[in-house]
Amino acid sequence: MHSPIRNWLIWVNSNIILELGSVTMNEKRLGVLLRIATNMLDKAPVDDNIVRIEILSNLRRNVWKEYFNIYSEDLPF
Repeated sequence: MHSPIRNWLIWVNSNIILELGSVTMNEKRLGVLLRIATNMLDKAPVDDNIVRIEILSNLRRNVWKEYFNIYSEDLPF
């Protein structure tokens, strides 16, 4: 079960999701990582373009939301 989508998910999990709260993560780096993930998924064989668009849309929305939630937790107000 080593499909290209599985490899993509492993890469996204280890390079984006698990690194969201790290000290070295900033908005510029996160944007670059999301663009890399987009390019990787574009090269993977997905049967339906709508599915690809939904996957990327959900990934971007959820990652940015979580990123801003993590960094707004420390605000004093």
